[in-house]
Amino acid sequence: MALSFHCRRDYEGAGFKMLAFKHPTRASTYAILLSLIMVAITLAGPYLIGWNTEMWYYPVTAIPGAVMIRKSYLFHLDPVRHCRGCFLFSYAYLGAVLVALCLNHLQPVHNITLAAQW
Repeated sequence: MALSFHCRRDYEGAGFKMLAFKHPTRASTYAILLSLIMVAITLAGPYLIGWNTEMWYYPVTAIPGAVMIRKSYLFHLDPVRHCRGCFLFSYAYLGAVLVALCLNHLQPVHNITLAAQW
């Protein structure tokens, strides 16, 4: 949403009908809603599909998730000023979650290997 708002004039010039151009308030509201859903899936998803997650995973992903929700809320309040920050932080957030998931995957595998050797 933030990227489409940032590039809305280009999209309009090319003839695309974008939500960010027609209804910017609705687009920024969707950004908040999608951020909340994304954080909920990040926190509850591994448990719901049966992955073993270490306890450090939850604060490591919850803190960037809270920042992502804040960035999307700021984007809702002032889209012109905060669209770029919201868009760029979404990359940082997804990268942090990916690293946390990968590290979480390696740690239980290592623990199981040690237990099997015992």
